[in-house]
Amino acid sequence: MVESKLAAEMEVSLEDLAVKPYRDVIAYPGPDGINVRSRIDQLDKLGVERIVFTGSSSINGLSVLGKGCVGIVVKGELKDETRVALKIRRTDANRPSMISEAQLHRKANAEGVAPSLLGESTDVLSMRLVRGSTLPAWTSGLSGRNDRVVSILRQLLEQCFTLDKIGL
Repeated sequence: MVESKLAAEMEVSLEDLAVKPYRDVIAYPGPDGINVRSRIDQLDKLGVERIVFTGSSSINGLSVLGKGCVGIVVKGELKDETRVALKIRRTDANRPSMISEAQLHRKANAEGVAPSLLGESTDVLSMRLVRGSTLPAWTSGLSGRNDRVVSILRQLLEQCFTLDKIGL
């Protein structure tokens, strides 16, 4: 059943993801019955109870956290009510699965970089949800001294350097 918690958030249970417009997101951009059902089954095996449509990007009028060339990122809620970020592989992605990305993600996590990888399947990565603004939104809201910006940017660049050192 669809439940609207806030104007900006819409929660949809796994069983309701098989219908439009929700199926268009979980099997973007070319949903068919087989890949929609497969992704719902994968989400279920990862412990996902519902998808929360929220964020600054959108697909067919539904808000999502992000949209890239490999995947769509949505907020999810696990059966224990933990909120997570779910990266769902696009049907037109240049790779057959998310398994290699999961391996690289675990390597980054071992160095203390990137949100914690909580689980993976062929088409879905489940990660710790990081709350906060995007970097451009955060910096545009700042006023006064730039010490905080410099500190955050230094931390980000140190993480980038760490990833570079391990070949990521």
